Amino acid sequence: MAAQEGGSFSNALLAHLGCFSFQVRRCEKESLSSTRTRKRGLIVAMMTPAKQARLIVLANGQPIPLAWEVTLVGRQDPTLGIFPEINLADNTVAGRHAYLRNDQGTFTVENVASLHLTRLNGTDLPPHQEHLLTDGDILHFGAVALRFELY
Repeated sequence: MAAQEGGSFSNALLAHLGCFSFQVRRCEKESLSSTRTRKRGLIVAMMTPAKQARLIVLANGQPIPLAWEVTLVGRQDPTLGIFPEINLADNTVAGRHAYLRNDQGTFTVENVASLHLTRLNGTDLPPHQEHLLTDGDILHFGAVALRFELY
């Protein structure tokens, strides 16, 4: 990545470090704090990683990282060509049960009109509406209970 002056450098840096958030300011002074780095007339403030999340299966403690922007939760069915990112092998889970979305560290859940419902903290979710997730929320996909965790 070639360093450039002004906005072009910050845009190139953004493209290179897409999963990080940071601030870029013009450098006017020579004395900088220890959390900043001078780079060709710019100050790049300390970078912080975007929020990450996972689900914990309550029955056995298994962690499931949420590594995608859109994650299909469901039950695998090779005959129908259904291969969800999170496969919950339980008959009460539909093939395409719900979507989990990550929009720059803000996580949501959407019920996909499954017969066995999706519940958030005990409340049945209507189909095709996104609902905000917060740390510690309990999700039920059919009879499978999971805890949502930010870290």
